[in-house]
Amino acid sequence: MAMEVTNTTIIVGKVENPNTISAEQGGLNDAGISGTAPAEDRDFNAALAKRRLLGMDEFFAVTHDAPEANNVLGGTWAKQAYAFVHWGLYGDQGKHQKAFITFLRRLDREPASEALFKECFKQSYKDMLFTIRGYVEFTNYKIAGVQAGKGEKLPTPPPFELREATEAEVGRIKGDALRLAGHVAAARTAMTTPYIRGERDPQLLAAIGLLERAANDDGRARKFLEAAAQAKAARPRAYLELAKMRFAEAAAKPAETQARFSAEQTVAVLTPLFTARTQTPPLAEVYELIAEAWARSIIIPGADHLGVLDEGVRFFPRTTALVYATAAQKVRAGLVADARSLIDLGLRVATEAETRRKFETLKASLPAVK
Repeated sequence: MAMEVTNTTIIVGKVENPNTISAEQGGLNDAGISGTAPAEDRDFNAALAKRRLLGMDEFFAVTHDAPEANNVLGGTWAKQAYAFVHWGLYGDQGKHQKAFITFLRRLDREPASEALFKECFKQSYKDMLFTIRGYVEFTNYKIAGVQAGKGEKLPTPPPFELREATEAEVGRIKGDALRLAGHVAAARTAMTTPYIRGERDPQLLAAIGLLERAANDDGRARKFLEAAAQAKAARPRAYLELAKMRFAEAAAKPAETQARFSAEQTVAVLTPLFTARTQTPPLAEVYELIAEAWARSIIIPGADHLGVLDEGVRFFPRTTALVYATAAQKVRAGLVADARSLIDLGLRVATEAETRRKFETLKASLPAVK
């Protein structure tokens, strides 16, 4: 079945995959090698009781497609992840939830690091290993659930609607799954079949456009992405890719001297980007391209225009390319104090020598503080 939850609506549709393997048919053993899944999957307390825990730097270095991440039945990494998440959400009567959620949100915008970890949890990686070991041995947690008082019934759950997925929804969901799995031809068939039959769902148009963009067929991609934007699709990546194509078009034929974009070309690039920033999730690339469009424009943006880039920096304070681009635009607009603050931020978070040199060069170009 294909399932997608949208607010209180659950969409279901049939998806047939001849390559599906059940847990009984096969799995991964503790070394991450294919084999028969264990008959019993123990909780993290039992699984980690006599095992060496992974160092937190080693723990966070595991990628989503690594064998350890896919070995959910008995693997040390998976069990340690279970313990860490359980501690973060429920441990010590739930007192770590705020820090844990903050950590997760920041991981969506910046890479894991011990500095980030300390900011959120006020613990070093070494301290957290001791914390997890103690939590494995004695799990003090807040029970999450719905409880009824004595003599009372459980409250009635809120209603939800269950309906059949439309042909466009099934094609998009199947197509996206196939695309992520690397089956581009099958993904194209799944998505274009409902389109050929007359479906014009905005989300389907956006999905086809992104598929063709990834396949380097920019002609078809542009057609579908423009249609998706016109239909107000809710998919920020689609607007970003459309803006990239308009940017490339303007860069190939800039309308002003010194290879500058005209006001019309600038607006054409910025329009889909400003739509993308109103949708979730926020994308650092959206703000980076906004900065690049202003850098190429004949128009010098003012403080009100550059407030959008300040928003991006608040979302992605460790994305040095964005911080630098914003600082450079502040310099161009004569907002020296703002530029200096951004440069100082860049110098604090930059880890590569070349990046630091760029910030230092920009700082040296500023007028001396009086």
